[in-house]
Amino acid sequence: MTTDSAALQRELLELREENAALIEALRLAQRGGADLRGHLSKWNPDAGQQGIFSQDWELRYFVLSGTLLKYYNSERDVGYDPRGVLELQDCTVEVELPVKSTGPFIFQIADPEGEMLLRLSADRLETANAN
Repeated sequence: MTTDSAALQRELLELREENAALIEALRLAQRGGADLRGHLSKWNPDAGQQGIFSQDWELRYFVLSGTLLKYYNSERDVGYDPRGVLELQDCTVEVELPVKSTGPFIFQIADPEGEMLLRLSADRLETANAN
């Protein structure tokens, strides 16, 4: 096996492990398991239209409860109305390649028809795996 082939095999194994972890987290959430909470960056496709100093990625605080994903400006806003709510039932998670162990881990949540609903980023793969 060449070095490139071996690296791809390792990357594929890591992706399969990540997929298994995401599926298990979704099963826990659907059974009413503990909430998953944490910071993720949310892609803002309209950022360029909002002015020269706008950012494409906005840090938000997310709460996954059951099949509902809610996001807020910050953790202290959780007691108030969320900025957005997404029903994840029948949605899919699509990982953007290439996945690296360092650097941002980017993924999309798509509806059953494949339309992107949210594009999110964790600072690294380990953050995306954290509960």
